[in-house]
Amino acid sequence: LASLLCDVCGHGATASAAFLLDELRAPVNGRSHRGDACTDRAIAWRCWDTAEWLISRAGVPAKPHAALAGLLDVMASGAARAASVGGMGGVGRAVLGAVGATRTLKALRASGAVSAEDLLTVGVQRGDVALVEELLPGPGLSQEGLVDLALCHGHLRIAGLLLRHGFCARHPQQATSDALSCTGPRLCLREVLDLLRASAALELAEAFLPCPIGEDPAPRELCDEPGRTGGCFVPPQGAASEADRHADE
Repeated sequence: LASLLCDVCGHGATASAAFLLDELRAPVNGRSHRGDACTDRAIAWRCWDTAEWLISRAGVPAKPHAALAGLLDVMASGAARAASVGGMGGVGRAVLGAVGATRTLKALRASGAVSAEDLLTVGVQRGDVALVEELLPGPGLSQEGLVDLALCHGHLRIAGLLLRHGFCARHPQQATSDALSCTGPRLCLREVLDLLRASAALELAEAFLPCPIGEDPAPRELCDEPGRTGGCFVPPQGAASEADRHADE
């Protein structure tokens, strides 16, 4: 029944989906053989009315990041078409699609089907500056790996935004290397390198905070990875100056 429900929702047949849910008791979040749920399928095929109806019935995407990326793609495409001077028919369809995608995204966020962390992760990966600025600062946002994600995708400005809001790189050495490989304004690169160095120094200082009396004043946590102590990378001698030289080139 789950696969049948996915196929029905992918065609926008809301009445048939209601029959499957209410009469045959198909699970609204059941997975098809592809691993997606009916909400994923409705979003993928841009059946916005069906997607909103499923969300109102507690439908949740099984692949939230893919669903969010698809919605943001449609919204961006609609905005680009609206600003173009192409054929009005194509523009009208694109704008209508963007409106439907926007409604669906709002429904997902209002229902809690996707979290702010999911949306922020997708925004960082896409390099969507406006979306990241909208979500920051946000209470309780997970900081895990987002700076690293931004830099490995070449988004210097996004990385700078995250670092200025207190996010830290999980692996500062690799993050620095990724930053040096990014293309972008030299001032932006300099800022990111300075913020990476400052956040790494702060984490290192916190790792050696005074411990209770009678205990050895050692880092709270030791890591087997070479060059990392207390969960923080300790740059070798000369590493900072090497990064500075690259930034100045």
